Amino acid sequence: MDILFATDGRAPAQGAAKLLARLVEPDFTEVTVLHAPWDRDTSEGRQQTDRTLGEAEATLGGAGIRCHLLAVDDDPAAAIEKELAVGDEDLVVVGAGNHSWLGGLVIGSVSTHVLHHASAPVIIVHRAPADEVGRVRVLVGADGSPAATLAIDVLVQLADPDRVDIDVRTVVPVTQPMVATAMGAPFMSEGAALLARDARAQASTHLRSAMERLRFAGFRCAGSICDGWPATELLGYAEQTGADLVVVGARGLGVLERLSLGSVSSHIVRHAPATLVAQVPK
Repeated sequence: MDILFATDGRAPAQGAAKLLARLVEPDFTEVTVLHAPWDRDTSEGRQQTDRTLGEAEATLGGAGIRCHLLAVDDDPAAAIEKELAVGDEDLVVVGAGNHSWLGGLVIGSVSTHVLHHASAPVIIVHRAPADEVGRVRVLVGADGSPAATLAIDVLVQLADPDRVDIDVRTVVPVTQPMVATAMGAPFMSEGAALLARDARAQASTHLRSAMERLRFAGFRCAGSICDGWPATELLGYAEQTGADLVVVGARGLGVLERLSLGSVSSHIVRHAPATLVAQVPK
């Protein structure tokens, strides 16, 4: 897999390099390490560029991954878009920018821009895997959508089955409210109960399909189903299991919808240690 790794040298980007080093099959991975410094024309800026690229190369190269170093005098977000336009990278990896969602809306960040505009799937990293050794724990959100299926396919291309353990989680959205009787006891109408059963049966199909896809590719995985709001349930399960990476598909909301309502993928990106997001091209 060809990966574009954009780094500013800060802690989240360093974490992204460590995640890649732990996750991928070195023999089948090439990484273009991109740094777009703000002040490359100064001596201090050049030193910072050399240090940033050197640290990334040391982490990735130390894991046996082939690296190509690229320093570009441009706005970081624009540099990423231009490289994707001329290159053939299958994935973009960046460290998370502003951790505040409101702050991200007001002033923006490179990671937010990449998430919304990149022509390839994206991994956004807040921090490296908690354990410095051992297998990487991956949580896959499987809802049967084309984007979620694409995200699984990207994970299959990216990760080494011998390096990861995968939990597949399917969330049945709770959309039918309970109705209170005159005695105060809640109950679900017959129609709502039928819809709930259908939704759970569909969720079982999505879960089975995702696990079969992963197991066919040689991955070891476990699966489960729960009810609730997908973002909340996936994040809670990620924390419970100690997941290092959450894999989800994006619905491709318009800009106005993202700004006003957000989305499951956007919510997970803001709070998970690292998130792989894939969106089916329009």
